Amino acid sequence: MVEMNKKILLSVVAVIIVIIVIAAAYIAIINKPSSKTTPQIVVYASNSPMVTLDPSTEFSNSILVLQNVYETLTFYNSSTGTVQPELAISWSSNSNATNWTFTLREGVKFHDGTEFNATAVVYSIERTMRLGQGAAYIWAPVKKVYVISEYKVGFELYYSANLPLIASAGYAAYIFSPNIRNIYHLPENESLSTWFNSGHDDGTGPYYVSYWNPQTEVILKKFDNYWRGWNNSKFDEAIIQIVSNPTTREQMVTQPGSYVITSYIPYSDVIKLENNSNVKVYVSHSYENLIAFYNTLKFPTNNLLIREALSFAWPYQEIINDTLMGFATQSRGPIPTGMWGHDNNLFQYTYNLTKAKQLLAEAGYPNGTGLPPLTLTYTAGDPYEEASATLFQYACSQIGITINVEPLVWNQQWSLATSNPANAQNIFVMYWWPTYPTPYDWLINDFGNQWPPVFNVAYWNNTTFINLINQANALEGININESISLYYQAQQILMNNCPAAFLFDMDDVYVVSSTIHGFHSNPGYETVAWFYDLYI
Repeated sequence: MVEMNKKILLSVVAVIIVIIVIAAAYIAIINKPSSKTTPQIVVYASNSPMVTLDPSTEFSNSILVLQNVYETLTFYNSSTGTVQPELAISWSSNSNATNWTFTLREGVKFHDGTEFNATAVVYSIERTMRLGQGAAYIWAPVKKVYVISEYKVGFELYYSANLPLIASAGYAAYIFSPNIRNIYHLPENESLSTWFNSGHDDGTGPYYVSYWNPQTEVILKKFDNYWRGWNNSKFDEAIIQIVSNPTTREQMVTQPGSYVITSYIPYSDVIKLENNSNVKVYVSHSYENLIAFYNTLKFPTNNLLIREALSFAWPYQEIINDTLMGFATQSRGPIPTGMWGHDNNLFQYTYNLTKAKQLLAEAGYPNGTGLPPLTLTYTAGDPYEEASATLFQYACSQIGITINVEPLVWNQQWSLATSNPANAQNIFVMYWWPTYPTPYDWLINDFGNQWPPVFNVAYWNNTTFINLINQANALEGININESISLYYQAQQILMNNCPAAFLFDMDDVYVVSSTIHGFHSNPGYETVAWFYDLYI
């Protein structure tokens, strides 16, 4: 026992030393005196490691790097809900949106010095489509992409689609140099993926990758020939440090004179930080929501009345107020607040155990009599999923329903859900956010394919619903108002059938050093800070 206590003490001391070393190293970086020869450095303290650097296949946290190193043809402006020019300056289509022409920006260079043009666009998108990994499915409508002239590129589609919106995606839409293999003398047997994931890039963005260790630190340095130009108030370097400990991240951002951005600080601390003059707290709607999917192919959640009763047993506001400290909004259907296609008039469940009991009795199970225990799974380690499940479990116990809550690591949770619906969970809790900002992303992925599911772990199938959302998706590039109307109809069908409970739409919360100006977030690109837009 004494020996074990010594080991514990030594472990604690080691952790404290590591935190001190990280903080000291960081302070040394940020407190270097500013001069014309000393670069201005901004630090993004990330709670999670980066993943890969391949712009065709990356589909996770490295969006933070890619958005600062690469660019896309278009960019989604969440403030206006519209697509704006980036590498393309204009676009047009035929009347049914099956042929698109993009006019490209001139005078843009890749990091290797190659001129950006239509050849690069075709090369990039064809590679992404050919690999078919990550979010490459966004290009599913594309039959052919081709060069019209040096600064014009054409797309021929299989069916109507809003291609400018697709081209703004935060994944799988990046444009990179077609000359990487020649300029960097890559052997024929070395794949581009290997080259990218070894810490290389070749985009047109304002920064390039100078150092790459996805588990600890990524250093980006400014690209001198960036087409938008530079001034002395912008940051020359951006360092992404992986700091899992929220206390350490909080210490970093509150250090006087620092230039730090961070997120995923405990909400109780965020409230305190709102009164700290060393930081600014930015809060805005995100496109991320928490959904509880009901297994519609397993008793008793295959009964609509039972699903409705369960939906009245979620303590929505208690979850938001006590767990998220108010940094969320109760969902009204699957499309988050602030996202186009969100229906403010859609039916919204409330916490009402009296109504839940009435529905149980109507279903033939008064006070839950005759119902077996229901299994609810959530991702182990997520505090908000855990708290939501625990509060729901208690509420259900008040109306005679037993909920067995099972925290599982994601792979286990997903394996159970995709094995056999009859043996799977009754309730599956998970977050959703879009690959690109369209209602179709939620509706087709979460509720459009019964088996095998994409993410439809309710295993719900409704032909009318699927037809409506497919029509709405096709109309996005032709008649947006008609598209929204069809999405509204589809959401009404969804709510009438209750294959899921929509719990809350999360807020994006960033804590930023007060020395930094120009910070903004965009729910279409979760976790991203655009370092070029920042200034001192």
